[in-house]
Amino acid sequence: MKTEQIRTVTYTESGPESLAPEFGCKDSDHHSDEPHIHVPDMNTPPDPRGMNIEIHYAVGECSLGCILVAGSAQGALAISLGDDPELLVRELQQRYPQSALSGGDPGNEKRAELVADYVERPVGRLALPLHIRGTAFQRQVWHALMQIPAGDTVSYGALARHIGRPGASRAVAAACAANTLAVAIPCHRVIRSDGALSGYRWGVDRKRILLNREATLANTGNRIEAWDSPRTQWMQITG
Repeated sequence: MKTEQIRTVTYTESGPESLAPEFGCKDSDHHSDEPHIHVPDMNTPPDPRGMNIEIHYAVGECSLGCILVAGSAQGALAISLGDDPELLVRELQQRYPQSALSGGDPGNEKRAELVADYVERPVGRLALPLHIRGTAFQRQVWHALMQIPAGDTVSYGALARHIGRPGASRAVAAACAANTLAVAIPCHRVIRSDGALSGYRWGVDRKRILLNREATLANTGNRIEAWDSPRTQWMQITG
């Protein structure tokens, strides 16, 4: 696959400077401009370890390795990438020790297929209800991340200025690192001011692949047939 030049978008007061129509892909069934975000009651703690909810998950293999998609009745609360499927499940259980985990839920399997398809064909925005847990600042950063079009990147400093926190680049980077929803909240689209790729929760190599894939689609008019993407193979992991 040919690697295309990754475009860097500059934030203005009204939002990203370049929101070209070709990034929207309005005619796709699984993409939308504004995904629903479920914001928990402000009186509840942001720490997920205090949650006692039913969580369904699915684990599979995709072009980026292993992928785990988990969610509650409100929406997706974890999308993880890695090399070991059992490790991904253990990490999910450690993150939500008071919650009951189970697989095989048809609703979550459909959600997982939607995410896996987007990983292979990242066009537009992923239309997926999200069950987000985080501080007010983290949610502010995550919402701003979802406004960055696929194919574009921004610097940590530019993102900090956009949310009205100039000089808070490190805090923005920490919020990106705290994100547990890969691709749905696209923290991989944030880079250093010198254009270099910085750390990524799921590995810098995966970050590079995602950015190159998005740039290729953007620069070829969102022609998703640009490569032959393998179907995700889902598996059952038992604890």
